[in-house]
Amino acid sequence: MKYKLGDFVRFVDEKMEGYVTRIIDEQMIGVTGDDDFEIPVLANKVTTVHGFESAQNGKEQAINKQQPSNVPFQERGVYLGVINDAKANSVVHFYLVNDTSYHLLTTLITEKQQQSHGEYAGIIAPKTSIKVYSGQLADLQLWPKFKFQVLFYAGGEMPVHSP
Repeated sequence: MKYKLGDFVRFVDEKMEGYVTRIIDEQMIGVTGDDDFEIPVLANKVTTVHGFESAQNGKEQAINKQQPSNVPFQERGVYLGVINDAKANSVVHFYLVNDTSYHLLTTLITEKQQQSHGEYAGIIAPKTSIKVYSGQLADLQLWPKFKFQVLFYAGGEMPVHSP
């Protein structure tokens, strides 16, 4: 599926636009417009409106940045945050927040009905956050299990701990 929850789309045959608020199946999506009504539509009857992509899309982050010497090395502080979508209240976005001094090499795999699906893979720079998943709030009881895998990497000097 080429559309994700929260994508801004425009109808091909009609003068309407809105946000993707539900993925029904491979051919059908739900689009919510300004009137807050969700309309089921064939995925091939809408197109993505460019310029509404998130600021994180397509940006590569350098992983060999040195930690400034006057700032203490922060080892703790990896969180999962949940935020309502500003345009479609029925959608929530999950952000992985990295408040550490490490670069996080991260994957998110979801599991649902004996099936797994890769949702996110990438590098999260220190003191940043990135959206890793979006979900329909009404389908809370149907959400998949999240399985995160995280490797911590520091390009500069860091303290050594003895066991």
